[in-house]
Amino acid sequence: MEQPDGDTYEYLSSLSGGIFRGFNNIRTLDISSNRLVRLPEGIFRGLNNLQILYLSGNDLSSLPEGIFSGLNDLQILDLDYNDLSSLPEGIFSGLNELDDLDLSNNNLSSLPEGIFSGLNDLDYLFLSNNNLSCLPTLPSSLRYLYVDGDDINDIDDHGLPTCGAEPEEEPMEEENGTPIVENSSFSGTRQVRLDIHNRPTRTFNLDNHFSDPDGDALSYSATSSHPDIVRTAVSGNTLTIAAIGNTFRIITITVTADDGKGGTVSTSFDATVSNQEAADKEIELLQ
Repeated sequence: MEQPDGDTYEYLSSLSGGIFRGFNNIRTLDISSNRLVRLPEGIFRGLNNLQILYLSGNDLSSLPEGIFSGLNDLQILDLDYNDLSSLPEGIFSGLNELDDLDLSNNNLSSLPEGIFSGLNDLDYLFLSNNNLSCLPTLPSSLRYLYVDGDDINDIDDHGLPTCGAEPEEEPMEEENGTPIVENSSFSGTRQVRLDIHNRPTRTFNLDNHFSDPDGDALSYSATSSHPDIVRTAVSGNTLTIAAIGNTFRIITITVTADDGKGGTVSTSFDATVSNQEAADKEIELLQ
């Protein structure tokens, strides 16, 4: 390449590992616009006072994980216009003073989740014109983020495009089937007879009268229209009705089955309370 003054500029295509050894006081290093395809490990070792590093406009396709190790005072790092397709998660570890990071115009399609961890002073992050569809967690200090030319489409609550884990699809809840009355007849008819002296109680297995289409376990409850005459009690799947009043009356008993998932069904039957012994005595008196 020929410069305006007629001098020829020679591009750098490689650097030796110890090329910067002894230059401990360098504050700014510019090796941009060359043809570097790789950086030797440890090339920046000893540059403890370096604050600005320009590496843009090269052909770098990858970087060793510890390449920036020891650059604790680095504030600006420019990797714009290279051929980077991936970066190690710890590539920026220890760069606690970094304020400006430019990774735009590369071929990055993804970034490791923790790649920006520890960059607590980062103000500017340039990621434009890559192949990114989402971003990892970003530093809370970040004030300026540039992602134009990327394919970012997932925005979180703070407006930042993030790569959060794909939400698991919630399984579709199957519609709960309502319990069914299989047999509304208690004691062969819809009317049960109770005799206050000879047969004051009756029991029924409610599993013989109800079922659930989903196989859910059913719980039962029962009420009496006149609990002062006929009392109901349910224990597990057993219903007991007992005549406690000495009055001829037709009592309505209502039984409800509940599947515990919001499905219930009820059925009713009549219980007739009689006093056969008193009736027989009345007949005797009439004879």
